[in-house]
Amino acid sequence: MGSELLEKMLPAIERIPWPNNPAISELGLRSYEIALDEVDGFRGDPAVYRSALMTLQKSDCQPLAFAGVAYVVLHAAAEKDGSYVEEGLEECMAWLEKAQAIAPDLVEINFIEALVYVYGREHENARLVLDYLQENSEP
Repeated sequence: MGSELLEKMLPAIERIPWPNNPAISELGLRSYEIALDEVDGFRGDPAVYRSALMTLQKSDCQPLAFAGVAYVVLHAAAEKDGSYVEEGLEECMAWLEKAQAIAPDLVEINFIEALVYVYGREHENARLVLDYLQENSEP
């Protein structure tokens, strides 16, 4: 499912006009949370991904929209056997890096990097990211 879905999804994502505002906002955070919840509710219907992308498009926050796209792509890259399409992991990281370039220290964004490494079976890198996030979130 992952490769076929990505083949259709990735060109469409490139055509979507994404928000231009680099500032983190309440609307951006709320839209991001809603979109991630929508993706997490995926039960085989790709319309869930379309809905999540539309939610992100309507937000007013570029870095969270980009991170949300990364999350959608990451989930869409899942194959039925539990593996992940390499192209999907790479595309996810490309969107995530765009988000991190604008807002480098947001846990809401950076946890996705750990997921990419876990799903790509790069557990040591995932541990490094999680350790970094923990160190920087403690008072």
